[in-house]
Amino acid sequence: GLPRVSHCLDALLLEQKSPSEISHDEIDPVFRARYLEASALFSTAQYSSAAAKLEPLLTPALGDRPLAMGALLLGKIATQLGDERRAKTYHQQAAECAIRLGDAGLEARALSRLYAARSNESSSYELETFDRLAHAAATRAGDQWEVVVELAQSDAIAAQSRNQLEHALEALERSLEIQTKRLGAEHPDVATTLQSLAQTLMRLGRYDQAVKRYEACLKLREVLEGTEHPHVALAAHQLGVLYG
Repeated sequence: GLPRVSHCLDALLLEQKSPSEISHDEIDPVFRARYLEASALFSTAQYSSAAAKLEPLLTPALGDRPLAMGALLLGKIATQLGDERRAKTYHQQAAECAIRLGDAGLEARALSRLYAARSNESSSYELETFDRLAHAAATRAGDQWEVVVELAQSDAIAAQSRNQLEHALEALERSLEIQTKRLGAEHPDVATTLQSLAQTLMRLGRYDQAVKRYEACLKLREVLEGTEHPHVALAAHQLGVLYG
């Protein structure tokens, strides 16, 4: 069988896989309905409700495609809920299912998430491996906007770690443009990217631009999550630091 993602040390492993013959039409209709419900709940920042809709369905009997799709969404939900450990577990599961399945788009997205999730704890060699594998899968996936966004996000994290802040800024701006077009301006993913942009601009010393991004992030967080949410408190604090 395939080795675990953490043992995939060569992009050739992914490049040699054949495309999956499993069509999206073969996904269990119950899962499909729940997945769409969970996605809608996530888009309105109802994170716990979204997880409750989807988590009970994720069993091995479901099959690799829905498991990968579900684990990707649940990983994103866990991140918004501040549960990074659970998020990493879901991203790992998504990557392993996607590799078995041979779906390059799902592979690229899951591996990009793993890169981001482990950026502060893994060795540079391990991170480079995830990055290389993600880009190899993305090359085979073609022009999928979700893949482009995930790679841009992980590229930004990589650039920030190397203090290449202009490159990080460019990647985040590209991500924000696509997210806004595809998801709409009022979406949690847009808020997350706005916050990352503000942090990058602050590190670059462009405080006026950082304030504008933090203000946009705070306003959006308040609309989506309510004024009492921890994300709102964090954005308000960061904005206060800049004002101070």
